[in-house]
Amino acid sequence: MDLRQLHGSLPSIETSDHNERIAVFLINHCPLSINHSRKAPMIHSRRGLTLIELLAAMGIAVLLAAVVFAIYGGALRTLDSQSRWRAAAYPAAAALDALTLDLSSAVAPWGITNPPFVLAPSPEGAGGIRLHFFAAMPVSAVRDVGAYAIREMNYSLSPSNAVGTNGLIRAWRTFRTSDPDGVASNGDVWGNVCAIRLEVYDGKNWTNTWGVGTNASLPQAARVILTVGDESVSRRIASEVLIPAGHRIAAPKSRK
Repeated sequence: MDLRQLHGSLPSIETSDHNERIAVFLINHCPLSINHSRKAPMIHSRRGLTLIELLAAMGIAVLLAAVVFAIYGGALRTLDSQSRWRAAAYPAAAALDALTLDLSSAVAPWGITNPPFVLAPSPEGAGGIRLHFFAAMPVSAVRDVGAYAIREMNYSLSPSNAVGTNGLIRAWRTFRTSDPDGVASNGDVWGNVCAIRLEVYDGKNWTNTWGVGTNASLPQAARVILTVGDESVSRRIASEVLIPAGHRIAAPKSRK
């Protein structure tokens, strides 16, 4: 639309604000005359990490690394402790099995003059014992009641050697052997046993001495406690065993 045509179509205004009304009329009827094609310039802000932010990120990374290494080190220490405990427990478990088997087979041979079962603290001390008794052992795999031999058993705890390790010693010999070709004596040593405690039951009480004085029979049960390991790793394994030969079978009462 031409401005002259617009000016002709305007009403005749004689007031002093004639020019202002023309401007208002143009704004209301000719919006295309105003240039809206300009766009506001976009402001792109690019900012890097500050020194404080970088130091905070490095601190968090160091803290996480310390936590991971602590967990890893704890797992390695646990594995090492378990490995050392297994290495020490296997020989001690074999010693405990052998001792409980011998105690369950304890007998009182006919014709002996000394007590058949002697238990006393070791003269050397250091958690040891002095144990002497007789045990009936089968001589073959065939289940024959008459095919057995009586062994004289001796248990003691070896003192610490130069390396600082202890061991449980079992020494035995055949009692009254008649076979010249048979094995007359033998022994076993189980390492990593640093202390042993043995208690026997007389039917009323538990005691750690036996065979002294008037007590010349066999105990009814035994309790074995072995201390396994060294100064860094030390644990206990225990077992209780029944001694059948120590139980007396009472004669039946006669009926009147």
